[in-house]
Amino acid sequence: MSRPLRRLAACAASAAFAALGLAVPTAQASAEPVPTVNLATNPGFEIPALPLADWGAIPGWSCGAGEAVAGTGQAHTGDSALSVTPATGDSTGECAQTVSVLPATTYTVSAWVRGAYVFLGATGTGHDVAPSWVENTGGQWQRLTTSFTTGAGVSSVRLYLHGWYGQGPFAADDVRVDGPAPAPARATWNVPTTDNVVFFTVDDGWQRHPEAEQVIAAEKLPITAFPLPMPPASNRTSSSG
Repeated sequence: MSRPLRRLAACAASAAFAALGLAVPTAQASAEPVPTVNLATNPGFEIPALPLADWGAIPGWSCGAGEAVAGTGQAHTGDSALSVTPATGDSTGECAQTVSVLPATTYTVSAWVRGAYVFLGATGTGHDVAPSWVENTGGQWQRLTTSFTTGAGVSSVRLYLHGWYGQGPFAADDVRVDGPAPAPARATWNVPTTDNVVFFTVDDGWQRHPEAEQVIAAEKLPITAFPLPMPPASNRTSSSG
């Protein structure tokens, strides 16, 4: 078919689609946008602390021992908010958590805070990121916000909130780390093999036995651990494998 005839055929096809009210097909369909979600764990401090010694004072957050509580009343939204009173003048009363992220991706971090010299930020992003902070909220809730773009090899960042030395208590609520979520880990329920091996699964629960770690190290047992997303105040993690 000659070039003029090909052009005529293409125009006729486009006119036919238009007459039928149909969109002219394109060579490539546009990619669907990746949904933005809040990746912070227990962002509103609404999950109560269970009566378990290693659960931590604030589920999902690692805070200084005896410094943080999820207090009721006067929350920004919901029933509860983070309330931190630094134990000494040498403490900033930091609370932090690890957040899984995608590499080379931009995230927005925000939180509502109340108090003097309250800081919000993230470390381990692959780039230097200045925190967002406020000198004094005047007893009212004020929103802090910042953003960061992860480096090429970054899969998690450390989100933190803290006050400043000798500045007294502060409060926080409605924390957000907004951006696309990493793909969930794939579950497996069998491992086909012809080797003479036996697989054991263990859930150590909340009561740890120091001897377990010693046996694993001494016998060089190959294990796969699955840490819970609620790091306790002691910075240890429960796991099952």
